[in-house]
Amino acid sequence: GFGMQTYGNKTFVELEKYNKRVPSQYRQKTIIVSPHNTLLDIAVRTGLVGLLLYCYILFSCARMGWMLMRLKDSHAAVDWSIYLSAAFLGVFIQGLFSDGTFGPQVIVLYTIFAMMTILWRIRKNNNSPVERRCETE
Repeated sequence: GFGMQTYGNKTFVELEKYNKRVPSQYRQKTIIVSPHNTLLDIAVRTGLVGLLLYCYILFSCARMGWMLMRLKDSHAAVDWSIYLSAAFLGVFIQGLFSDGTFGPQVIVLYTIFAMMTILWRIRKNNNSPVERRCETE
């Protein structure tokens, strides 16, 4: 097939023209631009193994956020982990209803993954620049 460009690029498939050729009982009243949510899209494109790996990535990000939120000694890391977890939850919920694996949505998701990982690595190494900066203010 044409991959993800089928529904977004009108030069490949004109969905309105195709919809008129389909028997009337099977026609779509509204053209669906993105047919899957994120999890179903990952499963369709990569299979069960890919879906499990993607779910592991999501679980790892959520676990890192939870571990950082439970810290007693670092208010800055707790605050940042709450912000990043809220952003992650928002993008994840949006991905349950539409495809979030291309365009601006995936850039935001990967940025959240990167920021959560950076915060987790900073806290894993005990000489945290986040803490030193907060102590001097």
